Amino acid sequence: MARSCPRCGATVGRIDDDCPACGAKLDGRKPWYIWLLGGFLVLMAFVYLGDLSSLGRFAQTLFDFARGVRGGTP
Repeated sequence: MARSCPRCGATVGRIDDDCPACGAKLDGRKPWYIWLLGGFLVLMAFVYLGDLSSLGRFAQTLFDFARGVRGGTP
């Protein structure tokens, strides 16, 4: 989704930092999903550093579910 330059009104790409027409610096706001991804990574770091055994059990449960095992060991 393109946006317009506040100084000259030219069309500017969503991720551009400078206007290609006049060279004005543009607002560098990040899309909402960047904040969501960053928050998820920070949360996973806390979980990983806090309790590794529970993370392992959670991963095992996910792998068992993905393989179709519903009740314990295969």
